[in-house]
Amino acid sequence: MQELGYPFQAIAVDMGYESGWARRIAELAETLRIDVEVVGVRGPQLRGIRVADHLQIRKRLEILNSIESSGGSGGSGVTPGSGVTPCTHCYNTKVIALDNFVQGRGLAKIAFGIT
Repeated sequence: MQELGYPFQAIAVDMGYESGWARRIAELAETLRIDVEVVGVRGPQLRGIRVADHLQIRKRLEILNSIESSGGSGGSGVTPGSGVTPCTHCYNTKVIALDNFVQGRGLAKIAFGIT
């Protein structure tokens, strides 16, 4: 976006799985000379998120936590052959958080990118 001359706000969603992840993202952004806001989806970082969306995030995190702690499907929310995977819940959590961020700031669009 920067190279194309578009104004943007870089946002990263911290799922809370790795200690220090947000710090590493901030350091990377500094190296790239961009500002980044890290939005956490666990704990008090969820302030400002709509109640219905907060509940969806919590539900998806509970499913992801059960998968992580059981070392498998966790039995809830991930059914073989259904097309619903842990990635589905993780992606949806990130989209809900990003949508709330964008709407809360009055921004018009979300663009996803990879490096």
